[in-house]
Amino acid sequence: MLSSQIEVFEFVGFVELQPYKYAGYPNLLVTIQLEIDDDQLFAKSLPLLPSATELAYHTVHCSALNAEELRRENGLKILQAAMLKCMTNVTKSSKPEEMPVQVCRNAIMCYTVAAQFEESRKELLEMPNVVKTLCRLLSMKVARIPL
Repeated sequence: MLSSQIEVFEFVGFVELQPYKYAGYPNLLVTIQLEIDDDQLFAKSLPLLPSATELAYHTVHCSALNAEELRRENGLKILQAAMLKCMTNVTKSSKPEEMPVQVCRNAIMCYTVAAQFEESRKELLEMPNVVKTLCRLLSMKVARIPL
């Protein structure tokens, strides 16, 4: 289901979807939280966390309405928890296709879009250690964000 939604965003395009608000945040954020809480996350052959965080990015990249909704639904903090869980497995020698790198990159890309909005910026700055975490990950070149 997550992959299908990602494909819609990639295939249809952001311009066509921009006027629409993503209605799936409650389920998406529950999925992300369940993955974070799973002690076997790094042992799974097909974890949902990379796809779920990628979908979060596509939704906020598509529409300002979605970026604000993600913030209101506590999504920025949930993404931080995902990033913190995964960053312990990210090193300078990590490969872009590795699950922890994908999750961290997706969270950073979500933050990049969300930070364009004042309320989201305020929340990001109030989150403990978020700037320190971002700097650590960016210094490892985890987020090669195409602009």
